[in-house]
Amino acid sequence: MFRRVLAPGLRTLFTTTPSTLQSILTKGDGTLPALHVPDRNIIWSRSELALKCFTFAAALRDLGYADQPKPLALRLNNSPELCVALLGAALAGVDVRTSKSRDGFSAITSHGSVVHVGDMQLAGDMLGSHEPIVVGDGAGMNDPAVLWDVLMHVYQGAAETEMAPNAANAPSSSFFFSTDSKPNTLATLLNSAEAARSALELQPCERVCIPVPLTHNMGLGFGLLSVLSSEACVVLPGECNGGSYDATLHDRANSAIEAVEKFECVGVVGDTHVVNEMRGFKERMKRIEELGVFRTGLLKVGGGVALGAGDRVQFAGGELVTVGLPKLRS
Repeated sequence: MFRRVLAPGLRTLFTTTPSTLQSILTKGDGTLPALHVPDRNIIWSRSELALKCFTFAAALRDLGYADQPKPLALRLNNSPELCVALLGAALAGVDVRTSKSRDGFSAITSHGSVVHVGDMQLAGDMLGSHEPIVVGDGAGMNDPAVLWDVLMHVYQGAAETEMAPNAANAPSSSFFFSTDSKPNTLATLLNSAEAARSALELQPCERVCIPVPLTHNMGLGFGLLSVLSSEACVVLPGECNGGSYDATLHDRANSAIEAVEKFECVGVVGDTHVVNEMRGFKERMKRIEELGVFRTGLLKVGGGVALGAGDRVQFAGGELVTVGLPKLRS
């Protein structure tokens, strides 16, 4: 299964001048916090996140994902593994497909998939050329699969080679990210990140909460990539697994409020649904405003990627810059 003879452990992460996505991951002080997931008690530094992303990219290359046109099917909630899978696939030039629905996901023709252990049966029924990569406790699994933790351990020594500015390691095709027929190229995501970086004006180490799915440009380009490009820290609030739409939205907003207040986030990247739900926690919103830390953010208000087309929105003592074209009222 694992063909590559791995190089010795990574010696340093911050000595190359790579492509744009590589530069986002490897710029600046590697000891600064990059990703904070409170419900998993995880805080990764910039060097730790970069190492994991390049490790996953190396694994995808060695498993043949970069050598053929079929995409990587991806079905994960917001999580550290989702961050690594998305960014690692982009580094390797491997196209990604996701879907909100189980039927939509199972219809994807892929080279293989990355899923939570709870979706292993779904992934096993898909048409693919490779065993699914499974996130979570694999105890008792009977079907063929590659465990995420095992994969990352086996390939961790290959990250240094993957990071070298070597033509052999350059993506052979453009990264193409699609969720339910909404495509984004890597160039689109990076353009969104740069526009958002300028609008947010973050400082290194500042924390920004992202309570929207990373499987959209709002969460990935305007959110994750823009915050990382500022050498700030992404805070992913707790995952929401099931229940009605209203219950899930309420839980996501509750987790976001808790993260913003407890970890003194200076901003939030969200949509009107989650931000309006957050406003419903009036006493906690008041406490956040009284802290005087919150000041900035992005708010998805309509279709498209236009930044600042609508009026800025007052929120928790700060201002949110709009993303998209506001819907006209009749």
